[in-house]
Amino acid sequence: MAAVSAPVLCEPLKGLAPLQPPDAVQEVAFDELHVRFEAAPLLTLLCEALINAVGDGWDEPPLPQDTTSSDHAAAVAEPRLENCMPFRQILRICVTVSVARCNSMRATRYDYRMGRKLHIGGRLRTDGWEVLDANPGAHVDHVADARDGRRCGDDTVEEIYASHVVEHLDYKDELVTTLSGWRRVMVPGGTLSVSVPDLDVLARLFLDPALSLHERFTVMRMMFGGHVDRFDYHLVGLNEQFITGFLRAAGFVDARRVAAFDQFDDASRLEMRGTPISVNIVARKAARPDDSQPSRP
Repeated sequence: MAAVSAPVLCEPLKGLAPLQPPDAVQEVAFDELHVRFEAAPLLTLLCEALINAVGDGWDEPPLPQDTTSSDHAAAVAEPRLENCMPFRQILRICVTVSVARCNSMRATRYDYRMGRKLHIGGRLRTDGWEVLDANPGAHVDHVADARDGRRCGDDTVEEIYASHVVEHLDYKDELVTTLSGWRRVMVPGGTLSVSVPDLDVLARLFLDPALSLHERFTVMRMMFGGHVDRFDYHLVGLNEQFITGFLRAAGFVDARRVAAFDQFDDASRLEMRGTPISVNIVARKAARPDDSQPSRP
């Protein structure tokens, strides 16, 4: 519910232009203008008043009528307003601005659906990307668990990026289900970029006698998580074969390993003694439903 208040610009019963400047408040109040309206009925009333009082054409489709405001609609669209020039001008400006904002919202929603990009676990705000993270922050657009796919509708996300996220999911009950949820919200042909700690590399590093005690402890934290908050615990160890297998099980196709994503400066680029410690995989949602169906023997 929005409170709408407007200065009285003329004395409606006389149908005369006011003597005061347009922003002055007159002694005679037009009672119907001092009520509360929902935003949509207010725009409807302004449109009706402009059509009846000014007579200009209207290209936009009519908005839904509020049957509870019929008395107010009749009052605001009273033909006696034709002679009130300031009121007509204000109506023209208000409706023009309102329609422009509606068109802008429509265009934004269209772009939002067709070019939506979701950065799961992002640490910085980046133009064109929405950040989803379990921990709130100034850069976070959606405070939510990565397992919760309700933030996005089906076939609405063009690209998902998740660096060092899926190792925080239980491999028994959560990993495939979550990946399947990500695939559901992606448009056909959409791209998933996923990076995880490479257990093969970390195991070799941990056993390397050349590493100091501090370095080995760092490798151990890469395996099991930093434990800096309740979400920072690793529940699965992954290598290239494991993560590509989970992606296939979730319905993704064309999974391939890449050296780097070249998008964000994050853990996907992390190295230990010059050795990259991540598996970086790019996969996609099938462009056609039958592309993702497993082959039958």
